[in-house]
Amino acid sequence: MGWSAICGTFAFITGAAALGYVPFKFEGEPASPWLAAAALLFLIPFLAIGVCCLAAPLVGILKGGNTVHAITDRRLISVSAGLFKGADSYPLAGVNFIKRKDRRNGSGSLQIGYGVTHDADGDPRPLHVDWSGIPDVQRAEAAMRR
Repeated sequence: MGWSAICGTFAFITGAAALGYVPFKFEGEPASPWLAAAALLFLIPFLAIGVCCLAAPLVGILKGGNTVHAITDRRLISVSAGLFKGADSYPLAGVNFIKRKDRRNGSGSLQIGYGVTHDADGDPRPLHVDWSGIPDVQRAEAAMRR
C-alpha cells in the first residue's frame, strides 16, 4: 500500500507539472514540461508494480471461486477455470504436512506442504499450496491422510 501511495503521489505531481498546473523547477529555474513528462514516464513502471501488488489478493479470490480440488490415491489435483485457467498436480507421497482451518459450518481450508526449498542464505523453506473454500474440510483432510 505504501509503495502505491508514494508512486501515485509522485506520478500525480509530475503529471500535473507536465500539464502546467504545478511549477516544476530544475536547479531553481522553471523546467520544461518535457522534463516533467520524462519523470512521469520514469514513474509509470513503479506505479504498475504497485497496482499489481494491490491486485494480487483480488486475483487469488477470483481464482479460488473457479477452482476445483481433487484427491486421488496418488496425486493432489487443482484445476482452475475462467480467466485464470490452469492445473496443478502434486504427488501425494510428497506431502510433508497438512494444516486445517475450520469454520463453524464445517467448511474451511487446507494448507498442504509438498516439499522444501532453500532461500539465498541456505535456510530451508517449506513449499505449500492453499486450498480454500472446501465444503467438508474434515473429510478432505481424512482422505488425504489415508
